[in-house]
Amino acid sequence: MEVPTICLATAHPAKFNDAIEQAIGKTAHHPVLDKLANAETRCDTIANDESAVRAYLKRKIL
Repeated sequence: MEVPTICLATAHPAKFNDAIEQAIGKTAHHPVLDKLANAETRCDTIANDESAVRAYLKRKIL
């Protein structure tokens, strides 16, 4: 079943290395992102509701 997804992340070019390489023929790297290449990922599912997103972000930030 397909569901809408919101992914909250920064947009450093190194996160999209394949697209950067395809566009300009060079790779993009960032030392911190390179260290995370094999790190465990996490995924939290929350309701498709503005107040739920706000509450989730507040819990994670504070």
